[in-house]
Amino acid sequence: MGVNMKTEEATEENPFEIQATGNTKKILGYNCQEYKMTEEDITSTIWVTQEVDIRFPSDFYSIKQNKSNQQTWMKDLDGWAMEMEMIDHSKKKAQTIIMNCLSIEASNLKINSNAYQNMGL
Repeated sequence: MGVNMKTEEATEENPFEIQATGNTKKILGYNCQEYKMTEEDITSTIWVTQEVDIRFPSDFYSIKQNKSNQQTWMKDLDGWAMEMEMIDHSKKKAQTIIMNCLSIEASNLKINSNAYQNMGL
């Protein structure tokens, strides 16, 4: 799948649905496409660009997580999330989480994964 996908059917394995809205906007000068994602208790609006060479590390998609901490949806969006608004309706009062990419800059940062302990996930 990729940015051109229309929808992801909700199943027990993938308890969410992603749908491209066709809306676009520029964020930090990058063209972005809007997606709506729905889960049982969460609705999200995500703005994604394909115009950068970075992606969310694929290792995170395979981490075994509980249902409330799913990250597998990120592999269905071929691009980088520039903005996201998630509304969690599972509590009496809905909680909103907003993520905004503030900048994208080249860096020489290198991470030596051998310096970290395995979390056993």
